[in-house]
Amino acid sequence: MLTDQGRDDGIDSAEGEEQPPPPPEIPPQTEAHGTAGFTDEDLDLFEEGIVLEELQRSTQFIQLLRNARIDNITHHKLSTAARYRLRHPPTTISDLSDDRALRVALKLLMKNLTDDQYKAACDVLEEEVPGLKTHSLYTAHRELARLSGVEGIVEDMCPNTCLAYTGPFASLDSCPECGTSRYLPGTSKKHPRQKFTTLPIGPQIQALWRHPDTACRMHYRQERTREMLDRLSRNDPAAFHVFDDIIQGQHYIDACHDGLITDASTVLMFSIDGAQLYQSKQSDCWIYIWVVYDLAPSERYKKRHVVPGAVIPGPKKPKNLDSFLFPGFYHLAALQNDGLVIYEGDTQLTHRNNPYLFVGTADGPGMAMLTCLVGHHGKISCRLYCEFPGRRPPGNPHYYPAMRLPDNYDISGCQHPSTRASKLPAAGSGNYHGNLARLLASSTQAEYCVMRRETGIVKPTIFSGIPHTLPLPLAFGSDIMHVTAINVGDLLIPLWQGQFQHAEDDRPSNWKWAVLRSHRAWNEHGKLVGSMTCYLPGSFDRPPRNPAKKIHSGYKAWEWLLYIYGMGPALFYGLLPREHWENLCHLVLGVRLLQQHSITFTQVQTARDHLNKFADGFEKIYVQKRADRIHFVRPWIHAVTHMAADTTRKGLPLTSSQWTMERMVGDLGREIRSHSHPYANLSRRALLRCQVNAVKVLYPALVPTDAPLPRASVAFGDYVILPRKERYLYTPNPSETAALVNALRKNRIEVHGQPRIQRRARLRLPNGQIARSYWKEKSMVGSVRCSRNVSIHLPGQADPVYAEVQYFFVGMLNGVEHAFAMVSIYGAPDNVLRTDSFETIHACRYHGEAALQVIKIKYIKSVIAMLPHKFPGREREGTFWFVVEKPGLDIAVFSGLERGIGDLSLSDVS
Repeated sequence: MLTDQGRDDGIDSAEGEEQPPPPPEIPPQTEAHGTAGFTDEDLDLFEEGIVLEELQRSTQFIQLLRNARIDNITHHKLSTAARYRLRHPPTTISDLSDDRALRVALKLLMKNLTDDQYKAACDVLEEEVPGLKTHSLYTAHRELARLSGVEGIVEDMCPNTCLAYTGPFASLDSCPECGTSRYLPGTSKKHPRQKFTTLPIGPQIQALWRHPDTACRMHYRQERTREMLDRLSRNDPAAFHVFDDIIQGQHYIDACHDGLITDASTVLMFSIDGAQLYQSKQSDCWIYIWVVYDLAPSERYKKRHVVPGAVIPGPKKPKNLDSFLFPGFYHLAALQNDGLVIYEGDTQLTHRNNPYLFVGTADGPGMAMLTCLVGHHGKISCRLYCEFPGRRPPGNPHYYPAMRLPDNYDISGCQHPSTRASKLPAAGSGNYHGNLARLLASSTQAEYCVMRRETGIVKPTIFSGIPHTLPLPLAFGSDIMHVTAINVGDLLIPLWQGQFQHAEDDRPSNWKWAVLRSHRAWNEHGKLVGSMTCYLPGSFDRPPRNPAKKIHSGYKAWEWLLYIYGMGPALFYGLLPREHWENLCHLVLGVRLLQQHSITFTQVQTARDHLNKFADGFEKIYVQKRADRIHFVRPWIHAVTHMAADTTRKGLPLTSSQWTMERMVGDLGREIRSHSHPYANLSRRALLRCQVNAVKVLYPALVPTDAPLPRASVAFGDYVILPRKERYLYTPNPSETAALVNALRKNRIEVHGQPRIQRRARLRLPNGQIARSYWKEKSMVGSVRCSRNVSIHLPGQADPVYAEVQYFFVGMLNGVEHAFAMVSIYGAPDNVLRTDSFETIHACRYHGEAALQVIKIKYIKSVIAMLPHKFPGREREGTFWFVVEKPGLDIAVFSGLERGIGDLSLSDVS
């Protein structure tokens, strides 16, 4: 697997070859005296006196999970019928062909209608369809629950979101955190103040396996695993040549070899995040989901197969997240202990299935709560627990993962030797279990605070109670979405603006990298970014807005990705000092490679090397061994040094990223119908989503088929020529005629006379993108997002070629109909820019009609953006057009995010 090799020049050569830093020494377990060395948080814990009690409760949650059973009615609050189905799943699917009223009701529920809209639709149907008696909304939901087999687990909770009354809190009548009563006062019966709903995963796994078609698709992981294990048994050197899923990850393969993951497993990912329901508030509530790895990547991230797990109401962040996770985790642990019985629709066999939790992921704050490790300012702050210790700036209690020992620095406990990124400990290499045992052995709160600081562990994670998961801390993933998209910009842009926190005698006016410090420079840069919108295709989702105006008002992850990793190398060329620009290019190249849907082992190594150079270089050129700049080294800089190696351990980063979670949050948020009771309504929508998805799997005939191709469309395999088409035949101009004749001669067809063709406007690619043409876009009015530039792969050429599509057309070759594109080929990327930027800038010349060529549409691979730019220092050479490709394109397509044919307007159809 991937190993760290070679020397990096992030450390001055005079410092020599450093060894990996030794693990921090754990102080003897004796009571500390005084408060020296403790943070404010430590002192709060002293005063509140809650530490040892919290550790005890965490242990109780874990013990309950380890002993979880399906029939435990205290902690597994499913109905008797639901528990029975977990062991005795239906082996048939009800025939709905004779029940027209039920089919109508189910189809209406799938339309995501409001209650009033449902009733109105039923009234119209009863008036217009003789003899039809529709279901009421109540009976429709009852039948939906019966057919799907999905029901919610409802638990009481503190209205202040302190905790849920589950596990060791189940018998309490008031919240131990805030003292609020559990029940409403003045009622004869106990009515809880607030509830939340958990959506058990078991019935939804059973639904996926029951229908023959979906059951066949659920064998994807089994088949890929057998293929992988067979290659390994033959010592196939190409077994790890390409990473495109978790299947190639070493942790997955080890779990298979150890018999923990088998053909009788359903492999899951857990993902949690805060959901901001309203723009003016922070994370109002928390949502978690399950992703089923048994489905192929092209299936598992789609809306109908992503499983909501629970909605945790706000308005505040949960103080005890374990209590909210407990019902869903108890259900999973019970299935692992007792077995989930599934009926495979394709083989018509019933057998015991053991769900396996492969990875849990969240954003930064969520991961701290999930892993129960210290926050990002802790001394041991690595989320993957490599146990590399941080350093404190003088007079600051917060630690930062700085690798280089500052000059004239004498902070006790922070003077470990300088090291380089390539020498950092591997993720998960820390002594997690030994350190956890030391933490749990704390007999006083003072001792606990010392142990927490030195081990980086707050308490045992609830994941410890899951019987079948990866060994901790390996079960936690690295979130490539938040780390690379949002965290990067939150550091680099303020540094370049000279607005980052700094020491009094470290004036930003002396920072040579603060090139955006003046309002004029920042505004001009912002206008330049905003002016690029029209050149970014609509399939690129939200384009970066003018950062000078919008960066502080909710800049989205996609905007950051396109701004930093798409435009960044070109727009900051000549603006940043050379070494700082090269440092950015190292980061961009590494992240671009890891954001691919398929990455070779060589590319993983390349990504690792460049990300290590970025981390080393950042400290060298920004921090410069100054103790008062240690806080520049944010935790994400350390995190990116693990991402490449983590690819070889857990598989492709995108397969366990938060993109799927973000889409679920957006989808459910848009479905809220009651703004006076948003949390209850959101829980109801999540339950309805689970039930509808299960019914869609079991009754695919109820699901509307894909919209038929618009009139005048022509399909050529996975490529579809779309309208509009020209009414009359077109006579190509001389340049086009020459390109057309040349193409036909290559196919040994001689042309006599002037050819005439019928131009076509658009092409849908296999990845879901729609490429337009210059002929189409020049006639469009209003704001147009340019979608006519494409990346093509011509036979015999290793590198992609970039082209502007003039138009598409259909013609006959040797009696067979083919589709073609008339394109203008951009010039080869400028070698100097390409080399200096480590391949992150492909800047080309546009040659128009002088570079026309006719190609087959199958050579077109993706829609790209070509952005015009005059590079500083090379203005006399005129305008270059640099390439921007959509980051994470394939995951967007898998999730159904790309614009499809169904979105076409009537004006697009001739």
